[in-house]
Amino acid sequence: MAAKRYTGPIFIQPVEWIDAQMAMAGRKSGPPTYRSAVEYLCTPCQGHKPEDLLRRYEEISANTTRICHAPGKGEILQSIFWPLRHARSAYVLADYLATIALCGVVCEVLTLLLFEMRPVTIGGKRMSKSRERRIFGKKVRDLSQSRRIDLLQGLGAIGADAARSFGRVRELRNKHIHDYLSSHEEAQQDAVEVYRLTNSLIVEALGCGFTTGAFTYSPDLFNLLLREGVLKESDFEDVEEADAGAQKDDGPEGTRQSRSP
Repeated sequence: MAAKRYTGPIFIQPVEWIDAQMAMAGRKSGPPTYRSAVEYLCTPCQGHKPEDLLRRYEEISANTTRICHAPGKGEILQSIFWPLRHARSAYVLADYLATIALCGVVCEVLTLLLFEMRPVTIGGKRMSKSRERRIFGKKVRDLSQSRRIDLLQGLGAIGADAARSFGRVRELRNKHIHDYLSSHEEAQQDAVEVYRLTNSLIVEALGCGFTTGAFTYSPDLFNLLLREGVLKESDFEDVEEADAGAQKDDGPEGTRQSRSP
């Protein structure tokens, strides 16, 4: 039987940063350029010029609520806000699967944070981890995301709209992570939807807003940060009722503003 030679298309060195490889081998003087770095970081064949990056940034930023600040708590920044930032920048680099995957991670962490912000109590006391296992079958952290969403809705910690948004992010994340045959165009479209849903869920849950001269938090987040010593009561002042009513995500009571520097 005669041997056959493949003559179809191939992509040479699909994962290598050529300029970096040359610099490491001593075949190039100095480090790679910024242009080379951006070209490597972008998904091949999707455009890496400044106008391409700006176009994709506009696409992912449209119709989202701007998050103007975040609490200075390391775990929240590392687990929610920096991954959300990377999800947006991944879209700018045309890495749409990364956007979807990161938003899925953020939403899972956000459900865990909601349990911390609005802990389940029995007899006025917070439920222990051992009691969580006896009642839910597992610790909350070990439950599936769909189960956590159901519990949060059943406990009144989130409404039906938020539960649907969490569920939609989970659905699209699973669709793309477990099906490598999804098209690039489909991934791009779903990445925009997933990012917008995730952004909205964060804004609604954490209530990080801004009124004239001051940042605001939701009462639940404020109380959590106080309990964990991230914030001190002396760092905040009560908001006048008229100002509090102007902030969409503020509660009727316990609303706080951080003082501007």
